[in-house]
Amino acid sequence: HEIVHFRRGEMRAFRFVWNMAAGVVMLIPSFLYESHLVHHNTHHYGTANDGEYLPLGVGRWRNLLGFLLQILLLPGFVVFRFLILTPISFLHPKLRRWVLERASSFVINFGHRREIPENAPLKAWAVIDVLCFLRVALMFTLVAIGATHWTRLPQMYLLAMFTLGMNHLRTLVAHRYMSHGEPMTHADQLSDSVNIEGNWLTTELVFPLGLRYHALHHLFPSIPYHNLGRAHRRLMQHLPADSPYREITYPSFFAAVSDLAKNIRMAIASGRPGADEWYNRRRELARAEAAPHVPESNNEDDDEGSPSPSLVA
Repeated sequence: HEIVHFRRGEMRAFRFVWNMAAGVVMLIPSFLYESHLVHHNTHHYGTANDGEYLPLGVGRWRNLLGFLLQILLLPGFVVFRFLILTPISFLHPKLRRWVLERASSFVINFGHRREIPENAPLKAWAVIDVLCFLRVALMFTLVAIGATHWTRLPQMYLLAMFTLGMNHLRTLVAHRYMSHGEPMTHADQLSDSVNIEGNWLTTELVFPLGLRYHALHHLFPSIPYHNLGRAHRRLMQHLPADSPYREITYPSFFAAVSDLAKNIRMAIASGRPGADEWYNRRRELARAEAAPHVPESNNEDDDEGSPSPSLVA
C-alpha cells in the first residue's frame, strides 16, 4: 500500500527489494495494487470504476454475503492467475493486455477494468509476473516430486484465507459504502469513510500501524499509515466539537459494523436499495468499455495536495 503511494521513481531500491522478498513470495507484487490510486481519485471514488468499492451500505444482505464469500475464492483465483493466465498471456499481445486490464488488480469490485498507462513499465511487470508463476509452480512441483507433503497446499490455502479474511474485516469498516454510483466530492468521500479508535490491544492487533484511520488516510493520502495515529490525535485535540471529522470516527469496530447493518436495513426497507442503481451503472460502464478507448494515466494529482480546511473543521 505504501509503495503505490510513492511518487514515480521514488525509493526504487526499496520497491525492488520488497517485491523480491515479499511481493513474489506471497504473490502480492506491488504492481497488482496500483489500481488503488483510482480509489483515491474523486472522479472515480465510489463509482463502478472504483475497484475497491461496493455499495454495501445501500445494498441487501446478499451483497454483503457475496463480499464475504470472496475470502473463500480469492486465494484460488490468485493461484489460477499466476499459474495459468501468466504463461497464456504471453502468447499474444491482446491476451497480455486483457490479463493486465481484467485480472491484474487486487480489488473487491470484480467489474473493475484497469487502465494501463502508456508509460507503464510493462517489461518490469512481465518479469515479476514470471517470477510469481515460478513461485506457484514450485509449490506444486515440490509436492509432485515428494519433497513436501501434499497437506502443505491446503495449509497454505487456509493461511491465505485467514490473511484475506483479516483484510476483508478491515475493508468492511473502511467506508460506509453509501454511494449510488455517482462521483463524489472530497467532502462526500470523507463522510463516506471511517475512522476507528478502539483500544490499544485488540484493535491494534486487527488494525496495526494506523490502518484503523482510513478516513484520515483519504483526507491526507500522503501521510504514511504509521503516522496516522499521531495525526488523528492532534486533530481530535484541536477540532471543534461539531467538526464533521468527529462524525466519521467510531469508538469501536463493532460500532462501525452496527452502523453498516442499520444502513442495510434502511436500504431494504426503502424498497429501492441504492445498490441497484450502482450495479446498473456498472453494467452501463461495461458496455461503454466494449467500445475502443484511449488508455489514461492514473495519478493522484487531486489527492496529494492539502484539502480544504472546511473538510475537517
